[in-house]
Amino acid sequence: MNQGPKNINVNPVPALKIIWLALCVCLVVYVAVGLLVPGANFEDSDRPGFMEQVRLALIIAASAAFAGSFFVRKLLIERARSTLGTNVNTAYVGAVIVSLAMSESIGIMGLVLKLLGDPSDAFYYFISASAFALFLNRPQKHQLEEL
Repeated sequence: MNQGPKNINVNPVPALKIIWLALCVCLVVYVAVGLLVPGANFEDSDRPGFMEQVRLALIIAASAAFAGSFFVRKLLIERARSTLGTNVNTAYVGAVIVSLAMSESIGIMGLVLKLLGDPSDAFYYFISASAFALFLNRPQKHQLEEL
């Protein structure tokens, strides 16, 4: 008689590394698109200062995403540790995926800014911040083992 699935501890780090690598490749694509596609030109529109306002809003959002990616990851892992019966592997996977998504969003914000025609070099700062956050939030086996 089949007794159902057994609780097997599977190491999720290799799958998370594949996700991380895919996000890094997407960041390279954002750079290529930002360099190859001409952006819109809102500077000549009826709204002077529009691009500065958009840039400032995206800088604030990207800063929140950068800091939040570390805070949320730590919060999710700590909450899993304190909750009885929580599978630590599942909590780690969720925390890593959320932090990687927040890190990737910084690059997307930079691409949006570039496609809107921002003449500044902010695009490169957004991409750099996204790459740095992705690097710092990469899945690591020793982190899972410490849980």
